[in-house]
Amino acid sequence: MKSKEASEWVKAMNSQLKTHANNGSWTLIRRAAGVRPIGCRWVFAKKRNEHGRVVRFKAQLVAKGIKQKFGVDFFETYSPVANMNSIRVVLSVLVAKSYV
Repeated sequence: MKSKEASEWVKAMNSQLKTHANNGSWTLIRRAAGVRPIGCRWVFAKKRNEHGRVVRFKAQLVAKGIKQKFGVDFFETYSPVANMNSIRVVLSVLVAKSYV
């Protein structure tokens, strides 16, 4: 990295990797023969306060999901995430109908 802020970006990347390690988000394994893993890349963002000053450097390691093949190991390679508003609506309906 040749940016003036390179040290800040490296700190943000290390923080992201440490978070993954602490959460047990992944496990390093040997690649099986004939298997092409899904790649990943870094996405960087500067978080600013109301005055426009940078308050945080954020780095996220994201999967290149476009490399997936539909229907092949779909549930092993994709983790669906529910919207919190949807969960609240379902819980509200359950309570209103006295199911809970």
